[in-house]
Amino acid sequence: MPDLKITEDSERSLVLSALISHVYKCKSIINLHNETKDALKGNAIVLTAEKANVEMHEALTMIAKYFGVHLSNSKFYCLDCAPSEGAEHDRMTQAEFAWWNECSKCGNGAYYFVEPKL
Repeated sequence: MPDLKITEDSERSLVLSALISHVYKCKSIINLHNETKDALKGNAIVLTAEKANVEMHEALTMIAKYFGVHLSNSKFYCLDCAPSEGAEHDRMTQAEFAWWNECSKCGNGAYYFVEPKL
């Protein structure tokens, strides 16, 4: 497959939105597996959950690579610690993800990042 070149902001936003939606879908599958594996025993969705876990990590890595330029001077938040109001919340959009960084508040793996206000 030739290299995919995305040059327009609308295309970039659409791809990032699709990746983010896929991450949430994968997370839901993993959660479903975790909640039902004991009850389902041999019929558990193990392979599906493993595939979802791999795809989730790959999608988050792609998103983080895209935003890599912005990550070094940013604050990072996990889903629990992300601000719900204020200037940082206003600057944080659904398409701003990080994966390998630690949350600025609790130290767990961060998902959202807030670009520094310039």
